[in-house]
Amino acid sequence: MKLAPIAAALSLSLAPALSFAATTNNLDIYYIPSADIEIDADAGGEASDDGDGYGIKGEFQFTDQAFFTGEYQSVEYDDAGDLDQIRAGAGYRFTTDALPIWYVRGEFVQFDDGDDDQNGYGVHGGVRGENGRFGIVAEVGYVDVDEADGFEFLVGGDYSIDSTFALFADYRYTELDADGGDITLEDVRLGVRARF
Repeated sequence: MKLAPIAAALSLSLAPALSFAATTNNLDIYYIPSADIEIDADAGGEASDDGDGYGIKGEFQFTDQAFFTGEYQSVEYDDAGDLDQIRAGAGYRFTTDALPIWYVRGEFVQFDDGDDDQNGYGVHGGVRGENGRFGIVAEVGYVDVDEADGFEFLVGGDYSIDSTFALFADYRYTELDADGGDITLEDVRLGVRARF
């Protein structure tokens, strides 16, 4: 998707207009209606596939500015089989009482296709905030696993039903330079967020 970098830049440019978003614990359950994978081999030739999946992720603060994160996601592609992701890490918010909230996060990353585990790390920076019931987040980062590394970004938004529940949608784009070629993953995720 060629418009993805533009969407991320637009989200970052809108961030100063967002009002303060209170830090809290979140637990997200989501469905992935659109998951695309594309492989561009160095030796020539391309392959692509799509599918759907599900996931769960959480963010749990242990101080006003420091937090833990965790995520499990599973995608079943039509032809390429399954790809599971596990991510676990910690982050730091630079502000909790100003707008917008800027943060950094480091995490363990595992990609598992059933035959092979690729383990490594991710480093991300992002910004988020709210304006009334609407929230927005934009994040850029770098992922490095055993045989691949590259750029990743996420852009998304949410709508608060009340102080406890919200609906959210996000788009994550991962472009990895792997041994033998490039791998691109694109996931659209729709879900429910519980705050506590």
